[in-house]
This record gives sequence, C-alpha cells and structure tokens, in this order.
Amino acid sequence: MEFERARTQEQKNVRVMEIVEAAIKQYNTTPYEHITLASISKDLSFSRVNLYKYFKTKEEIFLKIIELDIYRLSDKLRLIFTGQPSKNLQAFADKWAAALHSQGRLIELISRLFADIEKNTAVDKLAAFKTAYYELNEDILDIVKEQFPSLSKSQIGSFIFSQYAFMAGLYPMCRESESQKNAVEMAGHKYVPRDFVKELSSFVVTYIRGLEK
Repeated sequence: MEFERARTQEQKNVRVMEIVEAAIKQYNTTPYEHITLASISKDLSFSRVNLYKYFKTKEEIFLKIIELDIYRLSDKLRLIFTGQPSKNLQAFADKWAAALHSQGRLIELISRLFADIEKNTAVDKLAAFKTAYYELNEDILDIVKEQFPSLSKSQIGSFIFSQYAFMAGLYPMCRESESQKNAVEMAGHKYVPRDFVKELSSFVVTYIRGLEK
C-alpha cells in the first residue's frame, strides 16, 4: 500500500497514537532498556524516517504515554471518589492505594521520569507535558480536597508529590525477581514479600493524619 502523508491535525494525531500503541505493545513484552526507535518503527505502517517527524527519542514517546496514563488515573479517581465521601481516612487510603496499584505502567514509568525520560526530551515537548501534568494534578488535587476539605491546597499538593515519590520507590520493591529473592535467602535473611496496596495505604494514612494535626 502506498504511503500517504498525514496532512490534517486529525491524521497526525492518528499517527501519534499508532506510535504510542506500538511502544506500549513492546513495553508489555520487552525491558524498557531494550526498546529503541528502530524496534518501535517495525510495528508501524510508516517508516522510521516519518517516525522522527513526531518523536526524536524513545523518551519523548514514553513521556506521551505517561501523560495519557495520568489522564486515565485522574478519570479513575474521579469515578471512585467524586460525590462519594469516604467513611474514614483508612477507607480513603485503601481505595486510593488500590486505584494507584491498578496503574502499574504509570508507576513504573514515573520512577524513570526525572532520572532519564525528561532529560532526553526536547524542551518544547517537555514544556507541553509539564502543562498537561500540572493541569491533571490540579484535577487530582480537587478530588482529594473534596474528601478532606479541612486541608489546604498546599497541603494536598505536598501529599500528591510525596505519594508519587513513595510509590515510585515502593513499586519495584514489591516486584523483585527470583534472583533478588534468592539473594536475600543466601545472605542469611528470610525474604518477606511487600504488599504494595497495604504499604501505600499505610503511607497515605500516616501522611494525611500528619497534615490534619
């Protein structure tokens, strides 16, 4: 089939989503480190040369994936919490942690966001991401504010930032490989698996309780 140039914005958006979906397909089966623009281009209906018209690095593609995943998280949290006040802090924390756990790809990528993804992204694309990121965080902030009206927006912003940092470190600790588990046993210690939802829920309770004092 002859290649057709994308001329309208709608056609360009279709191309962008085709690239994103190809990257996600690879991410589901291939370690992030082994994914390249060349490997992604193999799953596209157009050439790698045309891929470069939309993204210059694989990090720019994954930055777009993070943005879309935060949209999904915001929608999920809104569906769970809007107009439905939690019975107590523990109930909120349990639902919040479960919702975050369901977004595993987002959590994994956030752990890479500041370390290498943002650093290998053109400044114009990074600025566009930051604009969307802050707008989405405002949406999430409003969701939490409805649950805890006594907290200020500054306090809630601190909570959102801190729980992102906490879960980015916690998630890989809850998904250790067999060799990591065996290494603990060989070091003379009993391997104790960590429960992501339970640990994050405990963090949420402790943090918000501290803000309320």
